[in-house]
Amino acid sequence: MEKLFKRLILGTIACLALVFFVFNASSFTQEKKAESKKGYEEIVGKYEFDIEGQIMVIGFWIEDGKLMGGPEGEEPTELEPVEGEELKFTATTSEGQYFEIAFVRDDKGKVTKCVISTMGMDYEGTRIKEEK
Repeated sequence: MEKLFKRLILGTIACLALVFFVFNASSFTQEKKAESKKGYEEIVGKYEFDIEGQIMVIGFWIEDGKLMGGPEGEEPTELEPVEGEELKFTATTSEGQYFEIAFVRDDKGKVTKCVISTMGMDYEGTRIKEEK
């Protein structure tokens, strides 16, 4: 009887520890999403790129806590943050094309440019001021 009681107590403690761990992991994930969303807010907007004489507008927005981006009218792609790099991301399109994306602050600290690198080429885009 005493062994059964000890097992019951140990099982209860193990369950409580598991619940505590799951709750904290969930809370941590929600905090990270909120933190990411806050950090992405300064990036959100449209950027204009002059690619070999052709103007392309690429938009960036937050969807379900993830930074998304893509040219107008095309399938969006999720941008993955580069660990340890504040405004740098990578993305792979559904067709398998790989991109490195870096956002650049001006001397006032605002994000005003975006540099997209792919296949050894760099393309610089300027943030479009949207009318309010």
